[in-house]
Amino acid sequence: MNMSRKNEEKLVVDIINSKLTNNDRKNPLFSIAEELASEIKKDFNKINGCEYIGDDFSDRADILLLTPQKEYVELKVITSSKSGKGTLANTSQDIFSEYNLLNGVMGWSKWRKENSYEQKVLSILNDNLKYTESEKKYILNNEKVIDKNSEIEIKARILRFKIQTFSKKQKIKFKSLPSFIKKFNSNAGTRKNASEEVIIILKTCERIIEHARNDLRGYLDYCAKKEIDKKQFLKFVILLKSGFHTIPLINNNINLSLEKIKTLADNYRIYYYYTKRTTGDHIKKETAMKIKEYYPKNVNDLKVVFENEGLWVFNKEKKIMHMKFHWRNVFFGIAVPSVEIFDRLVNHI
Repeated sequence: MNMSRKNEEKLVVDIINSKLTNNDRKNPLFSIAEELASEIKKDFNKINGCEYIGDDFSDRADILLLTPQKEYVELKVITSSKSGKGTLANTSQDIFSEYNLLNGVMGWSKWRKENSYEQKVLSILNDNLKYTESEKKYILNNEKVIDKNSEIEIKARILRFKIQTFSKKQKIKFKSLPSFIKKFNSNAGTRKNASEEVIIILKTCERIIEHARNDLRGYLDYCAKKEIDKKQFLKFVILLKSGFHTIPLINNNINLSLEKIKTLADNYRIYYYYTKRTTGDHIKKETAMKIKEYYPKNVNDLKVVFENEGLWVFNKEKKIMHMKFHWRNVFFGIAVPSVEIFDRLVNHI
């Protein structure tokens, strides 16, 4: 694999700026980028060039068009044949308290601290299992450990590594610990080949995942009883839909007036490219007008419903956004708690 190969956003920028190389034309993404660039040039006839800003987390979007009024463009290549939802953002685990979306609520991190979450997880990890210094050293030297001082993360990584080793010997594809546990529990032959240590490790991981899910459900039940600040919640939704996906960007704009925030989509546009569409256009666009149709016009049209491990945001009776609380690293309950936010792509399904 050529690690220096440009992504479609960088290709689009070079096409618009007429700075293509021969290698760019051989890029498998070139035809997609060419169609997107052609569509952008059709929509904006006074482009004096453009800049790739996709790696600049202090700004929104992927491309900045140098037009009389600077335009921000975001590109999304959809490889699934099914329309439905796309990831908008991975944001702070403490969104409710950090952005004042619920009145008088504590953040998820504080909730876990008050409920001695880490102590309980560590107790489960240490129950019937031993960890050697050589195992810890191997993990620190060979895996991308997020917190090298975290006893929980290092021990959980040791357990995961041992299960990955067992799965290779059994020629079972390892996708994630929860999916492997499901396969293991449903396959008598695999269970028969497992050592006592493997069985204890899998039961330990199951206990941690179950504890983490129960803890999260408890937190969301607590949140559901709090009063929603609908105005603040609507501002948050509009910011997300207008390209403000990172924590610093949201923090810098959440305290603007609602009327000001409603104007932020005016110079922002999203282009969706559907690779598996066989009929109709591959490209669908969300202009400022469509983006404004997406979110509630009035505060009272916004509704929030807590469900399972997250919540749904409604515009009247239509689902528009899904927020799911999860753990992004090692396995559920161990590292990087955050909130993943999905867009229902309601304007072109």
